[in-house]
Amino acid sequence: MEDKEIKIEDDSKRKVTHIELVFGSQEDLIELSASHQFKSFILEESLKSITHALKSNLKKAELFNIFNMSVIIEIKRSQFKVVLEKINSLFLEDEEYERCSELQKLIKKYKL
Repeated sequence: MEDKEIKIEDDSKRKVTHIELVFGSQEDLIELSASHQFKSFILEESLKSITHALKSNLKKAELFNIFNMSVIIEIKRSQFKVVLEKINSLFLEDEEYERCSELQKLIKKYKL
């Protein structure tokens, strides 16, 4: 009988989302930040990070690593509700009422 190694991934360590920002001017950054697609991406990834932090009972959530600028974006647990409310605003804007409801349940469950 062959010995088999069982590997269990450590769920408490979520890999932070890596982003590379490439721009030619300040106007490029302003245009990117105004893009609905970019906002949606940022808020969706933030929601995943915050949800992971809540489920793992972490004191902070690491949201992004902007690797070409050597910057890591993280927020403390005390800031989670503000960010979740911003995400909720985007869901309302996109008329994603089911997701709004899920988000409200998350806020209530973790007493934020």
